[in-house]
Formats: sequence, structure tokens, C-alpha cells
Amino acid sequence: MIKAYIKYWKKALQYQGYSKRSDYWWVILINVIIAVVFTILKSVVTVPKVNDLIKNNPGDTQNLVNEKTAYMMEHPTGSLLVIAIISAIVTLVLLIPNFTLTARRLRDAGFFPWLAIFGSISSLFSVGTSFGKFPNIGMLGWLFSIISLVIWILCIFDTRYKDDEDEDTRNYD
Repeated sequence: MIKAYIKYWKKALQYQGYSKRSDYWWVILINVIIAVVFTILKSVVTVPKVNDLIKNNPGDTQNLVNEKTAYMMEHPTGSLLVIAIISAIVTLVLLIPNFTLTARRLRDAGFFPWLAIFGSISSLFSVGTSFGKFPNIGMLGWLFSIISLVIWILCIFDTRYKDDEDEDTRNYD
């Protein structure tokens, strides 16, 4: 797992070549763990604030509490803002290495490597929407999620060799 992540960073700017399934999925697992850590940190900071909101305004309806909570998430301040900024920076730092890794994996599986650009657009979209409410953009979020899921499914496929290529001739290092 650690070797795959080290290789991920060494080949961060290398679009050409191939990537094995195991190298791809170990990196995805580590990046998902990083995202979960940020989500937990965000929850640890948010829950006490929402609890204070409820405690200090006992007459508020559920809808009003939801609106205040949504406003707090859309306009983060203090530690919530710091977590949001660090999370966005990490996402942007991982953008190019994730694009190149996905392109190499798609090429290894026999698919068009430029499909990886859609996964990168999806990441940019998530960073953009994490800092504000954009009306009527929900369907676009669903579209990007579906495209990312399709790309992940394509990355599950095994190595496909070309007709003029012998097995075990690819260099994965």
C-alpha cells in the first residue's frame, strides 16, 4: 500500500505509461481515508455548534434550525473555515496526480485515457460547491457523481493488451 502511494507521487506528473489495478486502488483507498478524516474533523467542529444553536434557541422549528445549519455550512467561520480551506487545498493538490493515475489506469484497461479529465472536473466541482450555495446546480452534481462512478467502474477492468503486444511487456515502474 505504501509502495503504491510512493509510486503515485513519483509519477504524479507522468501521463504516459500504465498503472496496475492494485496501484490504482491502493491510492484511491488512501485518498478516501484522507477525505474521511476531513469529514470527521468537520463533524467534530459542526456538531457542538449545531447543539449550541438548538440549546440557545429552544423555540426554533426544525426547518429554522436546518436553515441556520445550512447557512453555517455555506458561510464557514473559525475552525470550520480552516478545515474547509485545508480540505480544498488537499483536493487541489491531489487533482493532477489523480488525473495522471486515472489516465494511466484507463490506458492499461484498454480505455481512452482522456476520460480521466471528467474525474478531475468532478473534483473541481466539489471544491467549488463546498464554499457556497449555487442554486439549480444539484443536477450537475449528480451528473458528475455518475461520471466519476463510471470512471471507477472502468478502472476495475483488468489489463487489456493490444493485438501486437505480448503479455508482461508493460513497464509499471
